[in-house]
Amino acid sequence: MKRDDWASLVLITLNILVFAVAAAGGVSPFDPSSEQLLRWGADFGPLTTSGQWWRVGTSMFLHGGIIHLLLNMWCLWNLGPIAERWFGRTPFLILYFLSGIGGSLASLYMHPATVSVGASGAIFGLAGGLIALLGLRRDSAAAAPVKRFLPSLFTFVAYNLFYGSVTPGIDNAAHVGGLIVGAGFSLALFVGPGRLALTTAVFAAALLVGAATLPRTTLLDLGRLYAELGQPDQALRTLQRATAAHPDDADAWRLLGTVQLSQRRWTEAIAAFDRVALLAPADSTVRYDLAYTYLARGQSRAETGDRAGAEQDFAHVVDLKADTALTAAARRALRP
Repeated sequence: MKRDDWASLVLITLNILVFAVAAAGGVSPFDPSSEQLLRWGADFGPLTTSGQWWRVGTSMFLHGGIIHLLLNMWCLWNLGPIAERWFGRTPFLILYFLSGIGGSLASLYMHPATVSVGASGAIFGLAGGLIALLGLRRDSAAAAPVKRFLPSLFTFVAYNLFYGSVTPGIDNAAHVGGLIVGAGFSLALFVGPGRLALTTAVFAAALLVGAATLPRTTLLDLGRLYAELGQPDQALRTLQRATAAHPDDADAWRLLGTVQLSQRRWTEAIAAFDRVALLAPADSTVRYDLAYTYLARGQSRAETGDRAGAEQDFAHVVDLKADTALTAAARRALRP
């Protein structure tokens, strides 16, 4: 890398610095969890499309472990200086960020429930831009580098797209999105009027329109999906965020209580159902939910020898009068 290719070096340095700071802040450098990455700005449909649009940009500088970082930085080390020299520093930087944002938006569209991080969308944008540019430069002065470098670019793109399609955890949507934006920007810049400001404005406007038309996946919908998939830990975390963001949403509280009940978290489930009863006092089904939870907790307490606590729970079931069978079971349990 030459000294005049400083923009590429700055991008690599920023990625490494963000990784180091995140690791120092508690993010695992080898296998970070989704929760850790989300705290540092990962892209995630329900959060991003609900107003946290900055995640589209911050996620470009986060990575899912040291291997992910090294692979992306190796690609950027090889492609960055070439793109910077051929496009020029300012067009190169614009190409990089527009492609990265395009990759993030494509990921949100295809995988709204996936936590996404990495610079690969931007890097694929550089590859797409270079392919388009080299394909256009058929003059004699550029013939030699075209013949030498273009096949390598095609191989890089084809191999990584194939690898991403057969490897779990790799977001190919971001790769394809970045590739399309990069190639399109390059073509528009060199085949169109050639005005950088105009081309940038058009592509930025197109990305804004794309963001505005993204499907909104609510946290409640995502929590329900996790619950249906049998992933209670993810469901609990998501629904806790949903109730924090929308404390008056009775449906979110009800689903949170149901998941907590399935995990035998009796006290928390009762608190969630109590909140539903407060928010929707005309809803009679919540009384059944409460009665069932009190009965289950009472039976659990009786099994552990906490007779006094069990009797309190059974008495709650009788008082609620929510269901004949539940009431009868509680009355039988209260008999000496």
